[in-house]
Amino acid sequence: MKALFVLLLVQLCSASLVPEREKDPEYWRRQAQETLQNALRLQRLNQNVAKNLILFLGDGEMGGEHPP
Repeated sequence: MKALFVLLLVQLCSASLVPEREKDPEYWRRQAQETLQNALRLQRLNQNVAKNLILFLGDGEMGGEHPP
């Protein structure tokens, strides 16, 4: 039984289960580029319109603290 388990484990871990194209780093680069391009195509890109505005207004008194 143990030998059968070891044989099965060796068979599952063998490199023959990995397709040849997945062994090439360029395959993964192309996959990443395609995924990125698809994600960017689905997004609404920046329309150059400000959505939030933060305005700091001060009178020069530094928050009411006076220098010594």
